[in-house]
Amino acid sequence: MKETRNFQFDGVDAKTEWKIGLILAVPALAVFFLVMYVSEFYLPKTYFLYPVLLASVLTIVISILILKLLSGTIKDKKWNINIDDKVLEITYKNIKKAIPLTDIRSIKNLGNVGFRYLTIITHHETIKIRVGNTGFVPFSTQKDLEIFDDFVEYLRPFLYENFNKKELKNKINTQVFPNYGVYVVKSEKIKYSIINRLKPWQIMIIFLCGGFLLLILLFTQLEKYW
Repeated sequence: MKETRNFQFDGVDAKTEWKIGLILAVPALAVFFLVMYVSEFYLPKTYFLYPVLLASVLTIVISILILKLLSGTIKDKKWNINIDDKVLEITYKNIKKAIPLTDIRSIKNLGNVGFRYLTIITHHETIKIRVGNTGFVPFSTQKDLEIFDDFVEYLRPFLYENFNKKELKNKINTQVFPNYGVYVVKSEKIKYSIINRLKPWQIMIIFLCGGFLLLILLFTQLEKYW
């Protein structure tokens, strides 16, 4: 990596993503309960589950549309990255950070086919980059994803030489896109949480049971008012 390379792509940071999510929560909840109310008013004898399903589908569709509009209001989504064999220079929203490669302790490159979640961890800070062109991550284009992947691919020799790759037992597919995974610098011990040690089917059962209990609680409470 002796040659300095520049990579530019559209995306957001985790803070911006959280802000958009919180803003989206208000209209999403309003749509859900409005549909439930209208269904009860016009279809009072309908089985309770049907209005819930209808409200859920409409909430998801409208949330995606609102999210697309909110994404368009973000003024500066450009990530500008320069990298050589010593320094990683990242500029976002006119804030420039020069990170010596030797300071990086961990790099997480996660996500799925249509989006990428990159986290760069040093002793002093954590930088989170979000790039995607799916319904719930509409911040970028396919070209941005390709440039992002090129950036991580350029990092690959550095990662393979200086980092160990964490074994992700709880992921069904760890080959979703090139260089997917969690990389920890060789001088540090890889740590696994309880979730990290579980297999995909075990996590699926936990989420299904949790979701089932949540639905029962929701239905029990809502039936008091409908």
